[in-house]
Amino acid sequence: MPAPASASPDYAQELFLDAASSVSASSGDIRHCAGIIADRFGSKTLRDLETKHHWMVNLTCQVHGLSRLVSDMARELPLFNNAASNCAKIAGYFNTTPSVRALLHKHQVQEHGHAFLLPIAAPPYNGGEFAAAFVMLESILTSARPLQLAVLEESYKVVCIDDLSAREIAAMVQNVAFWTEVEATHSVVKMIMDLVKEMETERPLVEQCPPL
Repeated sequence: MPAPASASPDYAQELFLDAASSVSASSGDIRHCAGIIADRFGSKTLRDLETKHHWMVNLTCQVHGLSRLVSDMARELPLFNNAASNCAKIAGYFNTTPSVRALLHKHQVQEHGHAFLLPIAAPPYNGGEFAAAFVMLESILTSARPLQLAVLEESYKVVCIDDLSAREIAAMVQNVAFWTEVEATHSVVKMIMDLVKEMETERPLVEQCPPL
């Protein structure tokens, strides 16, 4: 049942009870509604309903909660923003600089059998949708070796003589800390996204759902 995002807890409870009554209309007994799953209201609203209607087992939507978890981490943890921002710099430089793009493509062909541009996610990276940033991180990781080999080429070093950006990108690509940040961010987001897909596919029973 749709409801305004800014609905008060009391109004939310009223909406939920209306929905429960509608579900139970054929029997006329609201107790035939065993529980409620909601994706936009806090656990307090659901707990209050359980207190008033003790037979109910109410849950926040697990998929929605896990998706929000990614958004919260992207907003609160500098690691996420740093990794995404640095990947965007690397992708932007290689995509828009023909001479170094050619070097990257050469090593991509050797490594993967084909060349491709690196996707770039637009900031901010802490919004509700981290999927584009995740694709960018994954692409950078896939091209890790081609990137590292490209910046070691003599022709890339020649570019570095007069191009500060080239020097900064080379330093980043050769920095172990950069790759550690990207791998850590990618691993955490992938784990959560895989869990979301699993829950959407298997639709676990209430007893299998963790409190979120």
